[in-house]
Amino acid sequence: MDSVSRQITFAFGKLTSTVDDSTEIWQLWLKIEATFSVFVGPEIVYSEPYFPVVEFAQTAERWLDSCRSHLVYVSLESEERPLIAFYRCADGNFTFYSPHASVAQVVIVSPDALEFGLRAFILSLRRAVMSELHLNIDAALQ
Repeated sequence: MDSVSRQITFAFGKLTSTVDDSTEIWQLWLKIEATFSVFVGPEIVYSEPYFPVVEFAQTAERWLDSCRSHLVYVSLESEERPLIAFYRCADGNFTFYSPHASVAQVVIVSPDALEFGLRAFILSLRRAVMSELHLNIDAALQ
């Protein structure tokens, strides 16, 4: 998988919440969890059974609004720093990194594929959290 992949998917399922106070942004970040996987093409490159999806979505949202250099996700709940990263290469593409990556090969994605995958993930997460957990996460994504 060393060529630029056409599609990247950030998939989640089994949303759970232990949010006591939805006005506390940190609770929305850390107390909404889901199974989470990153697919590049058909291959899973990262998977976690209890993942703070809103916290990751907030990092992704900030990255989409920024200059878009490296995308580096550091969770408040993890000792691994970063937990997930997409490092910008000289050619403009991105190399995926995680200490828990499920592939040993270099995984490269295009900027368009990364942007599309992140936008689709954030939109899907907003809808699912509202419909399944009856929580609005918009404030937590700013």
